[in-house]
Amino acid sequence: MVKTGHSQNGLDYSSINSLLANDYLVKDAFGRILNLELPALESKSSLSGSKSISISNSRPIVQMIVADLPTGEYGAGEEVNFVVSFDREVSASSRLLLCLFSTC
Repeated sequence: MVKTGHSQNGLDYSSINSLLANDYLVKDAFGRILNLELPALESKSSLSGSKSISISNSRPIVQMIVADLPTGEYGAGEEVNFVVSFDREVSASSRLLLCLFSTC
């Protein structure tokens, strides 16, 4: 889990033997033992060869928020969808809560 203050440029594994089974056998659905050897470092199939992943210790900045309804007043139970644009790519695994004129 990445926490506040963590950062890493060029995320990659340290060796082709970085996946450890800890004295267990890892099998697929058919009972075949899996090969846990990773692709050679910096090869096209490796983590760094196929993706550019880094961890930044700065929070994304909201650049713009747009609502899908025209300006007006809306009542309880009405749904308003918002599109939020950040200064970089952001993904969320659940719905985000937007607090309006109150504390959440």
